[in-house]
Amino acid sequence: MLAAGVAGCSATGLFNWMETFKSRMQASTRPLRLLPLIRAEGLFKGLWGVGLGPSALSMGLASSLRMGLYERTRDGLQARAAPPFGELPHEKSASSVALAGLVTGLVAYPLATPFFSLKTNLQSRHGVICPSTGLYTTGNAVGSPPVLNPYTLSPARILRAAAATFRPQAVLPFTIRGAMFNTGHLWGYDTAKSALTAGGLPDSPLVHLLSGGLAALSASLLACPADVVCTLFMSGASPTLGGAVRLVHQRHGPAGYWRGAGVLFTRLCPGLVTHSVIYEQLRCCMGLGYLK
Repeated sequence: MLAAGVAGCSATGLFNWMETFKSRMQASTRPLRLLPLIRAEGLFKGLWGVGLGPSALSMGLASSLRMGLYERTRDGLQARAAPPFGELPHEKSASSVALAGLVTGLVAYPLATPFFSLKTNLQSRHGVICPSTGLYTTGNAVGSPPVLNPYTLSPARILRAAAATFRPQAVLPFTIRGAMFNTGHLWGYDTAKSALTAGGLPDSPLVHLLSGGLAALSASLLACPADVVCTLFMSGASPTLGGAVRLVHQRHGPAGYWRGAGVLFTRLCPGLVTHSVIYEQLRCCMGLGYLK
């Protein structure tokens, strides 16, 4: 769990600017371009530093639980299942891998919801803040103040703000998003790693890197619809979960549920590659060996 938590915090910190851009784009009713945004607001103030503290806390907590519980859950499910036709009993089945990802995601993400909800609120509503009034002058929440200094890293302030802004209704969409992401990530990673090592490649950082990249594709496709709905609900664009689902369709049609899928993949790919390599190396250093 420690290895997974450190890996989750590290990957989140490195690529938080991508997560902020994705959240701002999904919540915006107008097209948003990366380079003009950086020129207007700066890379750190406009993207990288926004919600970094709660983002790292939420992903570190979720990663430590979902990855820490995954291997034992997968092996337990596999031991209780009859092997599919043509497979030996000790071989991992696609169903046990996918189900373990779903189960561990359902366990991990409810606990991280308050921090992720705060992170999403800060990132999706962000814009230029007037120094004299403290109100947004650009972005998706013009005329309103941020619920917290977007750049704070103080755990005490983050905890107070997360408790003050937490809505129990946010648990369901975030858990669904997390479960879909976790299923896509761990199914993609485990399947790709097994295929690469079975093909003759040694279990090494190269395999972890390639598997992390392939896992990002499956995770993006599965998680994107829930991610879009989650962003609109947690940003306050819709007061209800059902309203957020309808709002996506009203604004962009069915394709709107995959709005930002390319950005999500671009965000997840380097993050999951980094996460996979750090996680596997930390496991090895702790004497646990690579993930089997």
